[in-house]
Amino acid sequence: MLIKRFPTKGYNLTNLQKVANEVGRMSRSELLNQRVIPINNKNTKRLTFVSKFSSASMQIEQVVKKCWPILQQDKVLKQHCMELPLFCYTRGQTLKDKLCPAELRTIKKQSSLFKGPPKKGTFPCLNCICCASIIKGDIVYHPISGKAIQLKSYATCESVNAIYLLKCPCGLVYIGQTSRAVKERIKEHKSNIRNFKAGSQSDTSISRHFSFAKHNVSQLKWQVLGVISRPQRGGNVSKLLLQEEAKWIKKLNSLHPEGLNEHWNISSFL
Repeated sequence: MLIKRFPTKGYNLTNLQKVANEVGRMSRSELLNQRVIPINNKNTKRLTFVSKFSSASMQIEQVVKKCWPILQQDKVLKQHCMELPLFCYTRGQTLKDKLCPAELRTIKKQSSLFKGPPKKGTFPCLNCICCASIIKGDIVYHPISGKAIQLKSYATCESVNAIYLLKCPCGLVYIGQTSRAVKERIKEHKSNIRNFKAGSQSDTSISRHFSFAKHNVSQLKWQVLGVISRPQRGGNVSKLLLQEEAKWIKKLNSLHPEGLNEHWNISSFL
């Protein structure tokens, strides 16, 4: 039956008959035994480059191979990059995945303070002390290039699972994330600035900069960059927040010395 089906998929009929004859001479017990595939120990120390297969996979592989000698010249990385990596691929997105997703897309009604069409951006809740220091609007400007970036989420001081931006009078920015209401995290930042003491719990990159630059806590401005919705089928929201935080740190160049973020971690993507 299979010999009749496989040729329609492009398999060579001669090779199929050859394999069928070989399998036909094997006993049933031999066919049911699990084969142990020997592992080539020479390749065990090679790094594995895993990506999703697409039309650009071969180009990506060529770029990695071309730039690999750069990593081999690094003092720290050269011991791990002696050989080219093993290129492995996971299944890419197909037309079926796009047309028939496992998770249905639902349109959620936006709870907004405003009537009319749904708004995007950050807006005050009009009910807390953090409203006075908010950067209102649906655009965030790159602190170095000045490029305008459109925000895609609606957020207020009450928003949870959010990625936020802090801005000082110098123009430096800090990117953070919180699973609580944004206003609670902003209050903590302001408290650290007021009660700054070197080497204590209040010693953060934000409070330290405000202390050394002689800024006032009232000069701190903030804005929500995005809000993470909890997946319908469950998922690690904390991991999603860390991923979005890392993306925004890179997008806005907020890592020290260009910004106030002291760390940039991509382990959440692994």
